[in-house]
Amino acid sequence: MRRIIQYMQENLVVRSIVYVVLGILIVENPIFILKGLKYVLAIYSILIGVTYLLSAEKGRQNEQPYRFSFFIGIVYLVIAAIMLMLSETIMSFLPAVLGILILLSGLIQVKDGLDLMHIQKKWGIGFIVYSSILILLGTVLIINPFSSVRVVFRMFGLILIGMGVAGIINTYALSMATVTIDVPTNNSK
Repeated sequence: MRRIIQYMQENLVVRSIVYVVLGILIVENPIFILKGLKYVLAIYSILIGVTYLLSAEKGRQNEQPYRFSFFIGIVYLVIAAIMLMLSETIMSFLPAVLGILILLSGLIQVKDGLDLMHIQKKWGIGFIVYSSILILLGTVLIINPFSSVRVVFRMFGLILIGMGVAGIINTYALSMATVTIDVPTNNSK
């Protein structure tokens, strides 16, 4: 059980760093980033895909569940290839593409939350609440109530920063769950 939590922590830390760095770049300079959008989204998808593939490989080597991470990693790499090949068409669907990426991340977090619920209920509920927020924000981006691509893209950057910060908080939650598991119980009465 401790291995599974450690595995989840490592994955969250890497994703959190990627999210915060990309989010800051997007919020600080959205015009420049918009011009190179196809590369930014492709790099984002590649980094996240590779992160999941590395996590899957580590999970496979440690005899832990890994197939879901492997599948998600492949999905992100396919998304990156599609973005590079069809960039002009995708630009017209920018809000939906960004929304799908956030929605996918939220759905992945639901799985992590459900896994954590078996270990420590209150932290698992926190993961599920976080996932619900991501799913809601992803849906908002898909519906696109905004008039400007720049506004959508800046919102995406803010969401990434929020996801990174939440990932760091979730890493703390996982470490607390690990401490709870490691505390010996006195049932010898």
